Amino acid sequence: MKLSKHELNHFKQKQGQIMSMKGFLLVKPDIVLPQRLDFIDVHLEIKCNLKEYQNKNDVLFDLNTTFQLENIKENDQTPLIRLTAVSYGRMIKEKYLTDTHRQIENLSIPVIFSKLMCDMNEWNQSRKYLQYLLIHSNEQDLPWIEYFIGQTLYEIGEWDEARLCYDRAMKTNQIRLQDSAVVRSAIALEIREKYYEHFHVDIAISLDNISDILGNQGKYDQALEYQKRAMSICKEYYQSNHTYIAFLLLRISSILYHQEIFEEALNHNQQALTIMKTSRSSDHLDVAYALADIAHIRYGQGMHEESLQLYQQVLALLIQFYSFDHLDIAHTWIYIGRVLLNGQKNYEQALNFFQKSLTMLERSYSFYHAHIAYNLNLIGNALRKQMKFNQALEIYNRALKMQEDYYSPEHIELVDTLTNISHTLSSQEKVDEALLYCQRTSTIQQNNSSLDPINISYTLNNIGNLMEKKKEFTQAIEFHQQALTIQKKCFPLGHSTIIATLKFIGTIFTNQCQYDQALEYYKQALDINEKCFPSNHVQLASNFILIGSVLSAQKKFSETLDFQNRALAIREKNYPSDHVIIARTLTHIARTLSDQKIHHQALESYQRAMNIYEKCYPSDHIDIISNLNNIGDVLYRLKRYNEALTYHQQALAIQEKQNATAHINMARTLNHIGNIFSSQKKFDESLHSYHRALEIRETLDSLNYQTISTILSSIADVFYKQRNYDQAFDYQQRSLNMRQTHYPSDYLNIVKNFKAMGNIRFAQIRYEESINFYQKALTIYEKYCTWCHSDIAVSCQQIGSTFIKLKQYQEGLKYLFRALQIFEENSSSDCEKLPMCLCIIGNSLDKQGNSNEALHYYQRALTIRQELYPSGHIRIATNLASIGDILRNQKKYDEAFDMYEQALVIYEKFCSFDDLKLSTCLGHMAFLLKQQHKYDQGLSFYYRALAIREKHLPSSYTTVVEYLMDIGRIKVDKHNFDEAHNDFSRAVAVFQECDPLNYSQLVINLEWIANVWNKKRCFHRVIEYLQQCLHIKEASLSPEHLSIVTTLSNLAYVHRTRHEYQLSLIYEMKYYTIIEKVFSPDHKDIIDSLSNIAQCYENLNELQIALKYYQRILTIYEQSPSYSFDEKQIVKDKIDQLTEQINEELV
Repeated sequence: MKLSKHELNHFKQKQGQIMSMKGFLLVKPDIVLPQRLDFIDVHLEIKCNLKEYQNKNDVLFDLNTTFQLENIKENDQTPLIRLTAVSYGRMIKEKYLTDTHRQIENLSIPVIFSKLMCDMNEWNQSRKYLQYLLIHSNEQDLPWIEYFIGQTLYEIGEWDEARLCYDRAMKTNQIRLQDSAVVRSAIALEIREKYYEHFHVDIAISLDNISDILGNQGKYDQALEYQKRAMSICKEYYQSNHTYIAFLLLRISSILYHQEIFEEALNHNQQALTIMKTSRSSDHLDVAYALADIAHIRYGQGMHEESLQLYQQVLALLIQFYSFDHLDIAHTWIYIGRVLLNGQKNYEQALNFFQKSLTMLERSYSFYHAHIAYNLNLIGNALRKQMKFNQALEIYNRALKMQEDYYSPEHIELVDTLTNISHTLSSQEKVDEALLYCQRTSTIQQNNSSLDPINISYTLNNIGNLMEKKKEFTQAIEFHQQALTIQKKCFPLGHSTIIATLKFIGTIFTNQCQYDQALEYYKQALDINEKCFPSNHVQLASNFILIGSVLSAQKKFSETLDFQNRALAIREKNYPSDHVIIARTLTHIARTLSDQKIHHQALESYQRAMNIYEKCYPSDHIDIISNLNNIGDVLYRLKRYNEALTYHQQALAIQEKQNATAHINMARTLNHIGNIFSSQKKFDESLHSYHRALEIRETLDSLNYQTISTILSSIADVFYKQRNYDQAFDYQQRSLNMRQTHYPSDYLNIVKNFKAMGNIRFAQIRYEESINFYQKALTIYEKYCTWCHSDIAVSCQQIGSTFIKLKQYQEGLKYLFRALQIFEENSSSDCEKLPMCLCIIGNSLDKQGNSNEALHYYQRALTIRQELYPSGHIRIATNLASIGDILRNQKKYDEAFDMYEQALVIYEKFCSFDDLKLSTCLGHMAFLLKQQHKYDQGLSFYYRALAIREKHLPSSYTTVVEYLMDIGRIKVDKHNFDEAHNDFSRAVAVFQECDPLNYSQLVINLEWIANVWNKKRCFHRVIEYLQQCLHIKEASLSPEHLSIVTTLSNLAYVHRTRHEYQLSLIYEMKYYTIIEKVFSPDHKDIIDSLSNIAQCYENLNELQIALKYYQRILTIYEQSPSYSFDEKQIVKDKIDQLTEQINEELV
């Protein structure tokens, strides 16, 4: 015989199994077959009892024949298939006929044959056969022929034509009541138990069929009308507790469930269950099916725990009833898996149940292709939720191949699989490929005229979501609007599908930072929710959360918290206290509390959420990881950095063990860790974490411009703290460009970029540019974010403070007073902003020279802070210290000391013993005591301040050096030169270790050491240190830098003091060579240097040269009116003296 390659492979898979033919097999000794290139020649070797076929040339194996497929041999080019004819066929045929006649008495063999083809899913063959019977059969069979034609059309999705067949079956008088049990297997038992002759019951059954078709078409209102007509007929013939009534109640419940009228659906279902339990035993199958329907409703209501318990009850009843593989058991495993997957997010357990179901289907229902494909899709969904995208795609493609082989590439059954493949590709950021699958889905749907339009709307929404991922927001909204139009037509009174689409549109506007438009759509969704569902419905809570998220983005935190608490109240009524949905709501609330800086309450909410997550999920669940990061973030904001780091590192350790695609979430954790390291001033570690996060985002999440721009900004902040301003500015510019390109309406984040760039230019002392960026930020606030009063005021502060730096005091104070007015007129959750503004004004007035007016504003700030913090606060101490600074500059040392002393008491109360603010205050007090010549007290305070600063080395090295130098100077004043030398030497050592390239400061320290040796009259050591200074200056400065001349002059002086005139002359000449290019000829330093040179030559007995230099000095005196007669006379006397000496030597 001839077989295709596909058929031969199918035979190979069935070796050792029982099989039969879908037709007749004629065996002849000689038969000639046409040649087909795409077919393979095979030999069949059939082992059978030839006694039954004696004297026969032909053997006909019909549908009764069953074969055992022994094996397939391919030793030569023609495969050999060995079959054994067994007697199971007749037994199977007889059992099938008996079972069918139990359902439908007197059904003819031709019609039973058509039913068999239906049972084998051979819908097209069955329909052709039935259409032949429709012409050639007797009148008795006609209603059943119409019915089974309707069934074949129903199964292939041709619901309109199926409905016509059912209508024709309903109008005939030939169908008997007891035979109509086949219409719905659920009522077969009751109908068999009692025979009802009345015609109207037949009508009820057909009405039920029509209702079922309308339901599949999504025409739920019409379906409900037919079902209610059926119910009204049946109530005339059956008692209210009859099982047929129960089944109709279940049908009505199913329609109400699809309309999302859950409570009414539940009421009908519970009525049906009561009837079932009364008329059946509590463990009857019908009870199990009623419980399953209730479980469906609870699942639809989001009550997943109760739904799961009900499904488990159903499963126990089914396993008790069936002692072998049964399709209903497989379905219940699927239901349980679905709750675990979508409700409890327990992906591993869900996958286990889906696998069990698939195993049963492949073992016992291998020809149920639609069921197997559906099961494969569920497995793919579980893998996709675990972000195992490649594995999910393999499973989806298995399902797709099966469906394409069994149906056709354009069949409606492929839609769900194609959609799932699209979702997976989208999750892999393969958006263009995902769109191709969506478009194929759309084409199939458009070519299927009988398809429920609501399904088309789902595809339109999917395309819209993909367009959003491509950042084509306008097109995305257009697709969602098309979907919305269809949905509003299908559900004019509202429906969850409409709510979902409105939310999609709202989310697009949210992601574009168009918050007002987003709120408009979210509130439309809320209106439908409130109209269609009860006040405590779970969907309302979802709406409240979304609205809260927009309000939070607008920094309207009080309103946000109100919506989130309303969501929590609803969810606590609908879910058990340890349900994950409660935990997620607590997480939203905690985030808002943290944004309000109510960190301790936020931490409590996160901890409550974590307790729930840990009960419900394994330790590596995504929600647990996310919450570890949330807790870490609050601890970070509380400045408990080490604790925060522990939580983030826990999250990171879990994520690093997960699959590569899960690393996309690792970027968030790395970002948190980068924040902590940055705050701990561990900048290299911080940059490493941020760059890892950036690499992950750019590789795996390249279209998430919002998050990438945030990471770029964070990297810029670290460079800013490192004073690497150019790189900081470059990264902020990249972040700004990304936001302006992709999110031009993200005003609040764009403002952050402008302000950060302004800060960078401010640090670079490029104040005009800084003001330009601050002005851009202020313009955006005033135009688009008018509600951000506090931010507007802060921007005014920044602009004003920068003008003060430019010494443009009037302009600067104008902005600062404007900021003050805004703070005074608009109360803020941050009460500290008003006194802070007052302090900035005070500081500006002080710089302007209005110290008394400055004191007034500092005193106002102090008064407010003392009211805000009656128990004391560090900010009060800072305020007192600022007042002390002004009084110190006014040389009111006693009053200043009193302010510092009050500040010190507060610092000691609220700060750790090594806090730098404590050190600064002690340093100021030490300085005042030094100025008052209270050296011993001053040294005591300096030593305390120094001890604190040294614990913060190397970051505090400049202040350590400053304190060591001040201590050394006090000891010089006390003539304690040896100790002073030690202090100055320690300062030099700190500089050489911490800032070896800071030559200017190093030289100052060395010069003080030289000064100490000079005081001790140890001139050779003075020269040693001055020469070090000279070498450093000559190496680091230009040859004619004025800083060099001071050292040259000092060296010349010391050598003269030691009578080393030749060496002194060398340094003095170098000194003079530089200054004569800088100063005017009659400058005092020029005259002094000429005088020093003259002295050197005089002491070297070079009188002629000395005389010339004195004469040059006299010439300068005579040409300049600035010098007195006495000064001129001294030089003239010196010239006369030298002239006389020279003349005496000549004689």
